[in-house]
Amino acid sequence: MDQTLRNLDVGSLKAGTHLPLLLSAILESTGPVLEIGCGHCSTPLLHAVCGMLERELWSVESDPGWLDLFSSRYAGSGHHFAAEPPAMRERWGAVLIDQSPGSDRINSILSLVDHADYLVVHDVQAEDVMGPIRPHLVTLRHWIDDRYDVHAMILSRDYDLPKVI
Repeated sequence: MDQTLRNLDVGSLKAGTHLPLLLSAILESTGPVLEIGCGHCSTPLLHAVCGMLERELWSVESDPGWLDLFSSRYAGSGHHFAAEPPAMRERWGAVLIDQSPGSDRINSILSLVDHADYLVVHDVQAEDVMGPIRPHLVTLRHWIDDRYDVHAMILSRDYDLPKVI
């Protein structure tokens, strides 16, 4: 087992409720993966999974302390870190949108939805996150996982949604 999987902090179910959707998005897509907002569950998991699948990974974090914390542990071997999103690519395979503040997530969704196979958005139970997103859902395939207190959503403009258990 990859060492980073042993260090994965999944002690808080609330912090990891997006992981089933995220893993499904990665396994159903090809191409690089983008993480917007580093986290104790997502960053180590993405590092391990993308490393095993030999997929390029970009983690974007605007908080300098968090950027340093995660980049010092996981940078290298195809895992890149930045304070701002990298220049627009032709296509991302999977994108996790989990940045702070949550109200900024709509901007990430709108700028990336036509450039990604799948978007996964965390914490959509919060009205400051979901309120601005709701009007755009009529044009997107989407599913909200509301089995837990902290909801997550998967979106795609072009692809059927993967089956998630």
